[in-house]
Amino acid sequence: MAFQFRKRIRIGRYGWINLSKRGASGSAGVGPFTLNSRGRRSVRLGNGMSYRTDGAGCAVMVVGLVAVATGVIALVA
Repeated sequence: MAFQFRKRIRIGRYGWINLSKRGASGSAGVGPFTLNSRGRRSVRLGNGMSYRTDGAGCAVMVVGLVAVATGVIALVA
């Protein structure tokens, strides 16, 4: 088992700066959906389970990210 370092700093209501051994990245999320500046997408499924993808992902993730973007735009406007 390897050690890992990660620190999350909240920026506003929906955003974070993530610090790790690989460097800094940003992420934003609404509800169970999160989008990372490195292209990683995730959705929390409840009971400690989640689904994460680094590449093209699946259609469900795309629909979820569109819902997140729409919600963020609606809240900002």
